[in-house]
Amino acid sequence: MSISKTNQEKSLLSHAEKELSFILDRQFKHYGIAPLSRPVSMDVYEEWIADGKHASMDFLKEHLPKKQTPQSIDKSLKTCIAVSVDYFPHPKPMDLGFKALDKIKVGAYALGEDYHHWLKEKLDRCIEDLKLKWPEESFMAFTDSGPVLERDLAYQAGLGWVGKNTCLIHPKQGSMFFIGEILTSLDLETSSDLVPDRCGTCTRCIDACPTDALEERDLDARKCISYLSIEHKGVVDNSLADNFGPWFYGCDICQAVCPWNEKKYGKDFLGDKSFLKGEDISSDLSVEDRMGLIEDIRGILNSSNKALTRRFRGSPMTRANPNMHKRNALFLVKNYKLIELESEVKALAETDSTAEYLQSTAIWVLQKFNEK
Repeated sequence: MSISKTNQEKSLLSHAEKELSFILDRQFKHYGIAPLSRPVSMDVYEEWIADGKHASMDFLKEHLPKKQTPQSIDKSLKTCIAVSVDYFPHPKPMDLGFKALDKIKVGAYALGEDYHHWLKEKLDRCIEDLKLKWPEESFMAFTDSGPVLERDLAYQAGLGWVGKNTCLIHPKQGSMFFIGEILTSLDLETSSDLVPDRCGTCTRCIDACPTDALEERDLDARKCISYLSIEHKGVVDNSLADNFGPWFYGCDICQAVCPWNEKKYGKDFLGDKSFLKGEDISSDLSVEDRMGLIEDIRGILNSSNKALTRRFRGSPMTRANPNMHKRNALFLVKNYKLIELESEVKALAETDSTAEYLQSTAIWVLQKFNEK
């Protein structure tokens, strides 16, 4: 069945749209409809890939043909139902086992159960209801795992504008939300009201990025703390690692300073701003904080790979492997100047079976200790 709006079917469409809204409202507060066509930002995306700013994420390049032509996923698809779900505060929080979580920074999206699972389940439940109403139509759910340009679709669906930090921003919702999609063969009327760009002359996100990964609406993953701590399976350039500050997994700096997030959540919604560019995070640590940090980081460095895998199971943090977690923990040892963990660092530096990038990072941290 098609529910595109025509004069002849006006009354039928009105009923169908109400049915669609009724189904979506039971699962999601914020959603919109976008056409499935060549993305409006595709030229920019292609240039970003050509410049190598996707770093080692080759799957982004491999998915390019399907992103260029969404119908190549399934030729029956016509429309996208885009949804957003807030992740701050996290709707499904998890205990990650940190005593000093306010000092060991984890991206807010990763402070709970893996959204790839629970958000996909929400979308699938919605599809079950849609199939009852339109059994002959096709529906496919994606959550940050399919070959679609999510932000482009969400923008076209009226869920926000793409800000200078490259995040989708809504004037009332900020940017701390997940995006999901239901692609369908239903020929729906698309959202007519695009959210206008409201970044204005503000450059707070660009100015605050400690590794200079951001230019206006352009993110170089090769310099991004989130990419380097989550996706990059190797050595991190020392000049970049120096600027990780307290970030162990992910980074929210460009969102933490955004006025639209401050408007919704308050100025210090992610805690104090000691993680900003140029700050010495080792100064003014209380004895209690220092002891908590030492205990937390020692636990990571001394854990077996199997133990770390078990610890973060069910969390998005399993995206990084155990050796990457240990490497990231070494950055915290260096940036917090935790000389008390020197023996643990030495053990990693002197063990031949240690992953090469982890061993070289441990050696670098020891050299930093010796310099001081």
